[in-house]
Amino acid sequence: MHCSYSFFLVTAFAMWRPRSWDDSKILTALYTLYSILSFSVYYTFLISQILDIVLVAENIQQITENMIQLINVVNVSQKSLCFFLKRKKIIRFMDYFFEDMTLPQSPREKEIQKSFDDESKGNSQKLFVLYSVSVVMYVYMPFFISKREDRVLPYRAWRPYSLDNVNYYYLAYLQQSWSVTTAATGNAATETLVSGFMIQICAQFEILEHRFMQLPKILKEMRESGESESAVLATERSIIIKLIHHHWRIFEMTELFNDIFVFVILSQFVTSITVLCVSTYNLALCESVNNDFITIFMYLLCMLLQIFMYTWYGNEITLRSGDLGNHIFLSEWRSLSPPTVKNLLIIAQRTTKPIILSSGYVITLSNVAFTSIVKTSYSVFNVLNV
Repeated sequence: MHCSYSFFLVTAFAMWRPRSWDDSKILTALYTLYSILSFSVYYTFLISQILDIVLVAENIQQITENMIQLINVVNVSQKSLCFFLKRKKIIRFMDYFFEDMTLPQSPREKEIQKSFDDESKGNSQKLFVLYSVSVVMYVYMPFFISKREDRVLPYRAWRPYSLDNVNYYYLAYLQQSWSVTTAATGNAATETLVSGFMIQICAQFEILEHRFMQLPKILKEMRESGESESAVLATERSIIIKLIHHHWRIFEMTELFNDIFVFVILSQFVTSITVLCVSTYNLALCESVNNDFITIFMYLLCMLLQIFMYTWYGNEITLRSGDLGNHIFLSEWRSLSPPTVKNLLIIAQRTTKPIILSSGYVITLSNVAFTSIVKTSYSVFNVLNV
């Protein structure tokens, strides 16, 4: 299964019920209960942070202390809602990659698929490790290295009880640690899953390019083996029809992808801009390179990597969809029949309008968008720092 590592993470943290459990009412009920319990803890933490900002916080520094995690929790909540509400569409999108036309058929195509699968898995593991280190350093390490009387909660939050009672402290700490761990891992899982789907679309373009390049070679081998011209033409027609259908299927994939994840991507863009500003502001307030500085810096790096993966692979899809025509012209197309050449010209003409992914028709997923976000965040930071 493609993006298996990312699916393992979203499953482990109550965001995606395995498809193999759909036929079992007991397993479905148990996973639903697990999701409800997990997100109950999650949302109570969200509410306690909002109440702290409204009722307790007295200055901008106290507000910004909570803003990063609060924004992160809201962002993950929106993503989780997307996975729950659009489960059927996500399943339909995944099924596209297991059709005869999209499955790798030759050893070379299997190598292409494996290279993209490895890239997706590598991205997932790296981002997960980065998030995990951030959580351990900010949430768990201070708890174990501090003396009992010096321990404080990782995040500011309003609560209707006093932390002087050690049992209440452990209860509050358990709530915050679980919520932050779930939010961080959920963020890493959903981001790498969405970007992983984009990587799979890129893989489909490369497989299709390979098939276009192989078409003249296949027909040449048939002629050299003594096949009749009618058999060669029949094979040529059959292959070009499959290639046209494959090309059209990739367009359907990207259209469905945009429909499913448009608000997820838009939410991530808004979150990233806000977190970049707030994190940079908090870094400026740090007087030395301490644990808080390192943690904020690593979280800032996570946000940059998330938005970079979106824009990078969105840009890759645009480039590959437009570059398909070049691969067609690089093939031995002159040896093909006139009807096939006409079909190739139509496909090449279509590639002059490449696929452009966007987040709510507001921001296109491209490298230019990434630099624009960084510039915008820096400008807002300058305003906050005045």
